Amino acid sequence: MRVLLGLQTLALAILLSAGGSVTAQQFGNTGTETETVRPPDPARGERLFKECLKCHTIIPGEIKIGPSLAGVVGRQPGSVPGFGYSQDMINFGASGIVWNPDNLDRFLTKPRGVIAGTKMVFEGFRRTSDRDDVIAYLSTIRG
Repeated sequence: MRVLLGLQTLALAILLSAGGSVTAQQFGNTGTETETVRPPDPARGERLFKECLKCHTIIPGEIKIGPSLAGVVGRQPGSVPGFGYSQDMINFGASGIVWNPDNLDRFLTKPRGVIAGTKMVFEGFRRTSDRDDVIAYLSTIRG
């Protein structure tokens, strides 16, 4: 769950620009794990993404076990030509949704919790900072 929304995001930006720090619990995170909130780090996301390279690629049009993730941010789910998506993923995309940071965050938290019939076997990234960093990295890759 993203806890940095609206005025909270503005307050965080002001605090961080002044050299301060804050924990996710201070922003209403009710989880048991306290995590320091910081701006997303695409370089760290690229390192974390190596886990994803087992099944995905960032080369447009290339398909491995999973579809290419080049240009995934802003793309409709289930829409890479030539990849055999599950019907649940196709239906999810047909609903008009596009992969944006919030949708990717929910999906990367627990993929089968969002799309029960996804073919993706990855269990998800537990840490918000890991998801934020991977999404920041994916946002740099054009399709």
